[in-house]
Amino acid sequence: MRLVFRMLLIVATLSLSSGAARAEEQATGHYFPGGLSSFIDLLPENLGYSTFGYANESTYYHGSSNNLGPIAATSHANATSYSNSSIFLYQFPEPISILPGNPQYSAAVAVPYLWLNVHNVTGKHTDNGFGDVEMFPFMMGWTKPAHEKLNDGCTPNFLLKYQTEFGIYAPTGNFNNDLTANLGRNYWTFEPSAAFSYFDNRIGLEFTTSAGFDFNTKNNATHYQTGDQFHLDGTLAEHIAPYGRKGGVFGAGVSGFFYQQITGDSGRGAKFGSFEAMTTGVGPVLSYVYRVGAGTESPTGVVLGGQVQWLPELSVSNRLNGNIVWLKLAVSWGTYVPCPNKAVAPNLRALDAIPAL
Repeated sequence: MRLVFRMLLIVATLSLSSGAARAEEQATGHYFPGGLSSFIDLLPENLGYSTFGYANESTYYHGSSNNLGPIAATSHANATSYSNSSIFLYQFPEPISILPGNPQYSAAVAVPYLWLNVHNVTGKHTDNGFGDVEMFPFMMGWTKPAHEKLNDGCTPNFLLKYQTEFGIYAPTGNFNNDLTANLGRNYWTFEPSAAFSYFDNRIGLEFTTSAGFDFNTKNNATHYQTGDQFHLDGTLAEHIAPYGRKGGVFGAGVSGFFYQQITGDSGRGAKFGSFEAMTTGVGPVLSYVYRVGAGTESPTGVVLGGQVQWLPELSVSNRLNGNIVWLKLAVSWGTYVPCPNKAVAPNLRALDAIPAL
């Protein structure tokens, strides 16, 4: 099942020492590993119907400054953040026929609320409140099902999905250069990205990957220009429905990520030079999706789903090093295409691509 809309998190800004310069200013950027890594994060299928989605997403992160080079020797810190984000998505009903493949257009916004806890040489520092909002004014998705069908005559043997989107992080969270824990980053980030997903309905196999770039503006309060970044996420997982259609679909697999600064930091505030950051990680992922009201007598349906990811950072330089845990909970409403042989999934990103549903 291809559940809900893209789940997004704007990670907390964790400052290690007030006023110090560091790779990606304050040792973390707007990108957060795992945000667009599996089928559950992809856009709805472009079937020509509208879809509305809402997600409540929680992320826990704990990291230390052990990999911050010259900073770690003088300003060791441990930082913990918890974020609860609300994400709203709407997929417009009409495909764009003038483009190849008739893609469907969507828009979304993610609003995070953050709790920060930082321990460094100056003591303990905490804060909570709304962070930097991310807007998606442009999201375009393509769906290409196989011509061959399963025994039900409706479900394609496999499904290919493509999407591209443009995200904008706005500096809406509170930022004060004299504070150690800041809710915002005080600069804009522009994030073009693309994703691809293959789902084999015959054996329940999923492979999803996404790639994106983050282009950052200068923080005028600190005169720090964070370098541009490249990131790659992906998941390989198996999905089963052991109790048939009424029991929902379970998934288990492995997620991973790679992140690399592709240009160095600069500006008067970048006291340690380019100081480019890198991190990689791999960890387990579990998912469950349940469909409600997907009978042929009703034109609409609801999909409920959840996913848990643990992504330990395995190789890190010039960046906080720690563990990331995601909990993604979502519900979406949409219209499905009736099948003469059985009820197929709603147009909600997920249930139509799982065997035995």
